[in-house]
Amino acid sequence: MLSKSSKLLAVSAISLYASSAAAFFDAEVLAGKRWYELSSTPKTNVASQEVSVAAHIDPIPLVPLAFGAKIDAGTLNKGDLSALDTIDTAAVFRAGIDIMAWVPLVPMITPYARLTVPVSGSWIVKGKAEGAIDVNSTAKISGFDLGVGVKYSPLPLVRLLLEYGRGMEKYQQDKVTVGGVSPAGGLQSYDLNSNAFQLGVEIGI
Repeated sequence: MLSKSSKLLAVSAISLYASSAAAFFDAEVLAGKRWYELSSTPKTNVASQEVSVAAHIDPIPLVPLAFGAKIDAGTLNKGDLSALDTIDTAAVFRAGIDIMAWVPLVPMITPYARLTVPVSGSWIVKGKAEGAIDVNSTAKISGFDLGVGVKYSPLPLVRLLLEYGRGMEKYQQDKVTVGGVSPAGGLQSYDLNSNAFQLGVEIGI
């Protein structure tokens, strides 16, 4: 049995650590992989190497909720875009609002969740088909992403992140040309779901 003084010291140490690990402002960098699924016929699966940066402010003391912005930049796997012979550009970009919540007063390991709503999102593929026909395709991305993860804090105000993300978005073509001509079928819209795993680091002040 721990004495009352030992318990008090333990609780004080945990509270001190949690207080020192809290930050009014934080910045994050994450990297990992995302797997997209377009609801085309047949379905199209495209993997992407993704890098994300985010920044937040925690404006309300003792309330575990932070608001900020997040940017995701991905390089699509060219091997998954088999309709083209050669690919010059295959990229996805999202910038949006990011809201994070976490479980406070948990030392060392902190569970968290985030909601990201893209304000601007684009999917760009440029290349050649049948040897020499230029193909350009751009689409807008809208919807939202959910993420859950844990933060490990080896030092106060420095945290390592491990996160799983689930994207539930829409893919809406806004320009498609084949050999400089728009296809007769018009612009297409698809559901765009995705799963992602990322590792990162967070620094707070």
